[in-house]
Amino acid sequence: MDHRTAIPKRTLHNLDYQLICDRLAALARTDLGARAVGAPSFYSGLGRVQLELDLTTEMVGLWNRGQKPPMGGIKDVTALVVAGSKDRVLEAEEILEVADCVRGIWLIRAFVDSNADDTPLVFELSSACPDMGDFHDQLYALFDPKGCLADSASKELKSLRVKARALHQKIRVRVDAMLADLNVQEHLQDSYFTVREDRYVLPVRSGGKPHIPGIIHGNSQTGHTLYVEPETLVPFNNELKLCEQAIAIEERRILAQCSQQIGSMREDIFSALEVVTAIDSISARARLAIEMEASSPQLNSQGHLSLKNVRNPILVLRGVDVIPNEIAVGKDWQILVLSGPNAGGKTVTLSSVGLSALMVRAGLHIPADADSQMPLLDRVLMIKGDQQDLSADLSTFSGHLKRLQEVLAQMDARSLILVDEIVVGTEPEQGAALAIAVVEQIAALGGIGIVTTHYKRLKTLSLADSRFQNASVQMDSKSQRPNYQLTLGSPGASSAIDLAEQMGLDAGIIARARELWGQKEESLEVVLQELGRERDGLALELAAVEQQRARLETETERYNKSLLEIEERGDEMVRLARLDALEDVETAKKALAEVVRELQRDPSVGNVQRRRNKVKVIEQQLSDGESGTKDDIMHPALSHSEVVLGASCFVPAFNKDGIITEIRGVNAVVQIGSINTTVAMKSLKQPMQAPKGQKAPLVNTDPVVEQLPPKIAQNSCDVRGQRLDEALDQVEAFLDNALLTNRPVVYIIHGHGTGRLKAGIRESFDSSRYVRKHGPADREHGGDGVTVVWLL
Repeated sequence: MDHRTAIPKRTLHNLDYQLICDRLAALARTDLGARAVGAPSFYSGLGRVQLELDLTTEMVGLWNRGQKPPMGGIKDVTALVVAGSKDRVLEAEEILEVADCVRGIWLIRAFVDSNADDTPLVFELSSACPDMGDFHDQLYALFDPKGCLADSASKELKSLRVKARALHQKIRVRVDAMLADLNVQEHLQDSYFTVREDRYVLPVRSGGKPHIPGIIHGNSQTGHTLYVEPETLVPFNNELKLCEQAIAIEERRILAQCSQQIGSMREDIFSALEVVTAIDSISARARLAIEMEASSPQLNSQGHLSLKNVRNPILVLRGVDVIPNEIAVGKDWQILVLSGPNAGGKTVTLSSVGLSALMVRAGLHIPADADSQMPLLDRVLMIKGDQQDLSADLSTFSGHLKRLQEVLAQMDARSLILVDEIVVGTEPEQGAALAIAVVEQIAALGGIGIVTTHYKRLKTLSLADSRFQNASVQMDSKSQRPNYQLTLGSPGASSAIDLAEQMGLDAGIIARARELWGQKEESLEVVLQELGRERDGLALELAAVEQQRARLETETERYNKSLLEIEERGDEMVRLARLDALEDVETAKKALAEVVRELQRDPSVGNVQRRRNKVKVIEQQLSDGESGTKDDIMHPALSHSEVVLGASCFVPAFNKDGIITEIRGVNAVVQIGSINTTVAMKSLKQPMQAPKGQKAPLVNTDPVVEQLPPKIAQNSCDVRGQRLDEALDQVEAFLDNALLTNRPVVYIIHGHGTGRLKAGIRESFDSSRYVRKHGPADREHGGDGVTVVWLL
């Protein structure tokens, strides 16, 4: 799938985006990488753009740690590989060039593998590179350090070369003997031999040829020397010639075989080159990010653009000390109307936004803070400067309108439009009206944009339409020169007369211009500035209110948390007090039983009187223990976690049980019979329990009709098919766990069978220390084959 998309060439030209590409190409370390990044190319889709930004981030980390991908030997060997695949025999140096490239690919893979933990995305990209193993070593093994085929390239080549060296030696011996022969020496021009046409020859004087018979292979430029192959050497030279021809044939065969091997690796080499090109491209992007001190912005699909401390990328590359600015559009307003003095930085601001949007689409970091927001934009459209088209016989104004028409036809909700000096070159009043109509249309199409203007009517548009916002580049109050600082929320004065004065225009002209400008125009500027100051003040007040609201929310949350902790601690203290009281009651009852047993053993009058006094003491203790705990024991308070929809509860005001049907803040709606009543949750108690020995209220023979939680594995215990004693052990362990995990309602699945298992389990619940009440489930939850248990 192609993840790349096009941006209009005119936009690229207006934004000087090619300068970014040129710098990227210079930072690439291979010709392949330079070609890839040297032409504008952009990605589409939020996921793909984010991936490219993250790849750049990982590579920045490597460079910052001093780890740079090795790119040695990487060349574009595409043509050589194609030639090899078409049976062309490559020369030795061409084969070695391919070997160097394959080795470079291998080194890059090894580098990425060694940094896989720090760069998982780059590692995943590298994993697409085919493993060509030791193919480069196989090629290197065929050549010697000088780049010639080695003797070891083949057995035949080695044999032929050994033979050739032996023949050379034989011929040298004979030549040396002839040079030492005095009868020969007197006819030689010099005492040396040479090689002509791959044959050993002697330099014979032109008059000495009759004395040294042989074959002439040429003469010197003066004609005084003849190069003669002595006839005694002819057989040896012939044999050497044949041997060297055989060597050439064998070398050709080996080179052809290598060429075919390279051709057979065509797809793998091409795939590997694509990966290496991508890695070098990412490396160039990382180097640019480091050079520009750039960051990866946060992407969004909501159309929110917020650049914090953004600097113009072109100016940064030129080494200009750039004033950082904050620019926002798309969230609280769609169109930013930028005004201010001429040469104050309005066009630079447009360029900063446009270049940043394009750079993000190219996987590049931008010179802005990392918490900047950038929407994924399908189109970035810019209208800049004089749109006069002489070839089409269009004036500046006509050309501008034509360009606006083209841009509006391309716009949609995922577009950014940047217009420098919107609708200029015509009568100001009509121009302003037309400009307003155009920006309203841009907003209606759903896109976002920034336009620069000097029209006062356009500056006031934000006062009536929230889709628009003003911004201005300001003047330094002392020097009356632009400070290039962007201010959101207020329009800027054009200050054309001030600029003319600074540029040295005649003082008389300046004075007359101020006179003609008049108080009326000045007052409008003052009003706009005052409105801007008021808006700034309101913004500060709103920010303070938001901070206060945030503090209150934090305090409220802390209060609620503390209150919950106090309630939970209170519930625990009450529970412990109840347990202590119950223990005291049990102790008193045991003492009373002991009195009864003593009376049965000794019914004398004296003993009866003594035991009667002891009984009064025990009764007093029992009364004291029960008086403070009876209500709490019968109706302990519901814990915070027990107040849930469908839970049973006791309402003291009605002295009756009910069911919680709704929770409203700190109150609960409880259904008591056919009546619904709202009560404070903290007043709710545990539902009524039957006195000891009375089982009827606890065992409801009718199916349970209260609202129940869904039956799931975590709140169900299946004991079907077990013996009663086994089932009781499993149920008790299950209830233990249910209490620990705060499950107030559980299901015991026992089935019907003979009824013995069901009856035994339900009977055990009557005396269980865990069970508040129990009963058969309704049809939806399993009917009489399932018992629903409410825990304490």
